[in-house]
Amino acid sequence: MIKAVIIDDELKGATLLQHKLRAFSDKLSVERIFSDPFAALQELPSISPDIVFLDVEMPLMDGFKFLEDLGNIDFEVIFVTAYNVYAIETLRADALDYLLKPVDTDELTAAIEKLSKRIEWKKQHQKHCNLTLASYTQN
Repeated sequence: MIKAVIIDDELKGATLLQHKLRAFSDKLSVERIFSDPFAALQELPSISPDIVFLDVEMPLMDGFKFLEDLGNIDFEVIFVTAYNVYAIETLRADALDYLLKPVDTDELTAAIEKLSKRIEWKKQHQKHCNLTLASYTQN
């Protein structure tokens, strides 16, 4: 099961996204919604999500500053924003995807498919690395 977290200062938008994500309940579970990025900074490491749906424009801290303050991340990020001017910045932040609010169901479906493929690739890559390491240490 893919563990998801939503970080958005607008609870209405976060709740709507959570509702749309229920269509993928067979493979994805929303573990937590944060409306306060500072609380998310503190609690996110204990949740260990696979994906974070992150708003760009939030009071006091935007999504890019959030990722910078978090430091090394081991999850995927999909930016969800009402503004279409951040596409290049999201690419530089190595985001998996960039969705405009209100989130289109077809675009969300494509993003979840991309996420599933990325997670599967990571699992296969990790498995290969573990096998290679085990083989190397035996010799």
